[in-house]
Parts: sequence; C-alpha cells; structure tokens
Amino acid sequence: HSGNAVEIEFSVKAFTADSVTSVTKALTDATPAAMKTGLETAGLAMIVEVEVLMAPAHGTEVFSMIEIVGYTSSVFTEETKGKFKMGIAALMASVGVAATDVQIVDIKTAPGRASGEHDHRRRQLLAGQSALAVEVIFSVKVMDAAAAATLITALTAVTEELMAAGLRNGGFSDVIKVERLMAPIHGMPLYMSLELVGFNVEVFTDTMKGNFKSAFAAIADVNAADAHILKVADHEHAHRRQLLAAHSGNAVEVDLSVKSMNAVAATSFLNLNVTEEIMKTKFKAAGLDMLLEVEFIMKPSAEKRKAPVAPVPAAIEDADANGEVFVTLELVGYSKATFNAGAQTQFKKGIATLANVNPLDVRIGQVTDEAHDHTAHKRHLLEGHDEDAILVEFSIKVKDAFAETALVAALRGATTKQMTTALKAAGLDNLVEITVNTAPSNEAPVDMSVSGAYSVKSLISSVVVVFGVIASLA
Repeated sequence: HSGNAVEIEFSVKAFTADSVTSVTKALTDATPAAMKTGLETAGLAMIVEVEVLMAPAHGTEVFSMIEIVGYTSSVFTEETKGKFKMGIAALMASVGVAATDVQIVDIKTAPGRASGEHDHRRRQLLAGQSALAVEVIFSVKVMDAAAAATLITALTAVTEELMAAGLRNGGFSDVIKVERLMAPIHGMPLYMSLELVGFNVEVFTDTMKGNFKSAFAAIADVNAADAHILKVADHEHAHRRQLLAAHSGNAVEVDLSVKSMNAVAATSFLNLNVTEEIMKTKFKAAGLDMLLEVEFIMKPSAEKRKAPVAPVPAAIEDADANGEVFVTLELVGYSKATFNAGAQTQFKKGIATLANVNPLDVRIGQVTDEAHDHTAHKRHLLEGHDEDAILVEFSIKVKDAFAETALVAALRGATTKQMTTALKAAGLDNLVEITVNTAPSNEAPVDMSVSGAYSVKSLISSVVVVFGVIASLA
C-alpha cells in the first residue's frame, strides 16, 4: 500500500466519575486489532493498520514554552509564579481561562547551564540590559477536544508583544521581551536518549524494541502507548572499552519521546530520578539479556537531542607537516570511472571525520579497478551487486611523531563497518563493503608518488590492520 497515514486525536464525553473510569478502561483494553475491526465495521474499509499513539487521558492540557527576557530563575519565586499564572489567564480571559487553570511545568534549564538562565540570543538588541532570561513551560487545562482547539487558536493569536504587555500588567514589571519557543500544542512531547551497550542495530529487533518500551514505560511511570522510539543508531561505545574486552563494544543510541497530557505527568518525567544501574536491571528483566550497560546520553528534556557537531581541525600546512600515514582500502560498489572527483571529495570528508582531521589533510593517490572476490567477505550478503570494486591508496598528513602516535592509537581496534557507515554518511551511497588491503604504515606504496614539501619522519611501521572511528568520536 502507499504508506499513507493520518493521526487522529479524539475525545469522548463522560459526565460522571464512573463513566470516566469505564470509558478509560474500555479504550485502554482495546487492542489495535480490535480498533481496526471496529472501524472497518463502521465503514472505514481502507484501513490497513491502527497504532495507538496516546493512551486515554482524563483532564488534558494545552502546553506552550516561552522565553522571558529580564528575569532569572532565582527571582522566579512562588509569588512570581502566581503573577505569571494571572497574566496568562488575563490574556486568555476571552476563552474562559482562570488562573487556577494555568500550570507551570518547568522553569527550563538551558542546555549546559545549571541556573536555568541563559544569554538571550539577540542580546545585541538589548543594550544596557542584562540579557538574562528564563524559559518557562506552562500548560492550561481543557475539558474536551473543542476546548483544546479553541485555546490553541486563541493562544497562537497572542503575539509576543501582547504577551509581554500582559505579563507586565500582571506584575512582571521587569519584562524586557517575550519570545515564543514552542507553539501551543495539545499534550507535551518530552524527550530522552540512552546508550545501550551490548546491542547493535541489527540485533535490536522489533521484539527487543517492544521489551524496551514496556520496561521504559514502567521506569518512567507512563503508559507504554505514550512512549515512542524515535531513532536507533549504532554507537561505538568507548567510555569504558577497557572494561568490555569480552565483547565487541557494540552499543546503540536510542532516542525516545513521551507525550504527557498534563502538567503533573510532564513535571514528573522531566524530574525523573532513576540511576543507570536501575534501568539496566529493569531492562534485563524485561528480556534485553544482551545488555551490558546503560548510559544517559540526554536526560529528560523538552527539546530533542541535537547531534553534536565536532569542530573541524585546522588543515596542516605543507611546511608544518612531518610525515604521512598511508592506507589502502578496497571499496566494493565503485569503479574507477564512478569514483569521480565528487566521490573523491566525499571519500576525503568521510575519512577526515573518522580520523578527526581536516579533509585537506587527506590525499588520494592511486585508484585502480579491482575484481572483487565473491568467495570472501560476506559473499552471501553481496549477491546482486554489480561486482565493481576499486583499490584506493590514500594518506593522512601529520605534524609530528606525537600526532602520528595519537592517530595510530585512535585507529586501533575500530571496525570496517564503522568506516562504511561514515563514508556512506559523507555521500558514498553506492558503497557495499570495505576491506583493508594495506594496513596503516609510514611506507608509501611504490606507485603512490609523495608530493609536498614535507618528509616522512619517525613513523611507526607496525600498526593496526583495521581503520575506523577514533575513540573520541565514539
């Protein structure tokens, strides 16, 4: 089928406590298959699959996040919080919002700052002011879907200038500026990222994901239907590799989201107090038997994890270079003709990322077509590819013997799978497999001319056989 899908948020009116309980139970107990059957019986014949994205919740809320410039977390007292609630209620009076309907979820701690304060992104416009600010996540209670839609429309219509004026009228006299960081939304998506040591993407199957979600829901005290795995990616576990000699060091990074429908649930998740060891115990009990270690990559947050961007080292001038490390790789999936200038630039970028060097320090020498041997190197996985392969001789410039030693140490113990991943990420989409043909060495291949004003000095000739991700990037 086409893969088309819609997300439908709906509500059911319940006028007594008993009816709330019975409706909640009925919707909670209904399996996706039962829902699919019921909807098909009602006439929705095109349904292919039903997935529950949010467990039934009574008393839901609309969330938003703003930055208030001119205040710090230290002065955001209980009295100040009361004024904030009254200010928001006054702005939303036209849709019947009272101060008691406004809840403060979090005075958000900006990434990397313990105080909950951060430099305003446009401080250059605020000459003469401290430019300190707090980020406030707040919610407003709604009773049904219609009320949620009405409130979202009304809150969206309030400009940042009107919100700042409203807060000043409510007693926030020092407000310099208000900036909306998140548009109003029914339910608050929250995020967390974990590293699970002992798995890779291939063995972290759907069954494992299901076990993981069930255990995570119990740990975070949320409904499993509200927990979602956003991304699973391989990660070279390096922090404690010396302790993990008995296994490969495989690990996966798991990015999660949890949708909280009220301030109490959101606050509870953001302040989740659980150790990595407790999570490990619970995950293993749920069936993740291969798990060796759990580490936080990102603790609960209102923002998705951003992939770290490593700074690119400065290129080494030829006059400052004192040697090269040479490597020869076989790349299956490319021919000399298809490994053109664009592909070579992508190759340099991928190798530079792996070795934590500047792409300008990577030099490609001889490129030759190679008849790939299907009797080796996982031939059962390679059936159907076009058998193109090339040998690529390349080198990486180094400044001195110390830099060479560090580079060699960084390459030690890495895998060709990690190299394949990095080169494909750099743009070599046709890459099928990599084999190390000649291990890193200070000796240039006989058919690779050495150019430049530097010479090979005091390089170690006996080094590793496998080239891969450096430990600092793991």
